[in-house]
Amino acid sequence: AGTHRNRQFFSSRVRLDPGVDPVRADLMFDPQTSGGLLIFVAREQAEECLLRLREIGIGAGAVGRVKAADSGGILDIV
Repeated sequence: AGTHRNRQFFSSRVRLDPGVDPVRADLMFDPQTSGGLLIFVAREQAEECLLRLREIGIGAGAVGRVKAADSGGILDIV
């Protein structure tokens, strides 16, 4: 239920690309991923971040990218 409440609450500020896998989209709203499972980093630091996480035994992978917010504060996630 928390996932659906989060999606509803943030739906006016987050726009998902139609090609985003629904399972991955759910991860962005899952209340269990509030920082523990989902990390946002600058694109130019993404590979280094993934490498370091894997070096210490944390399974990690890129799941998408966030484009700049538009003037209405909408984040595009693709």
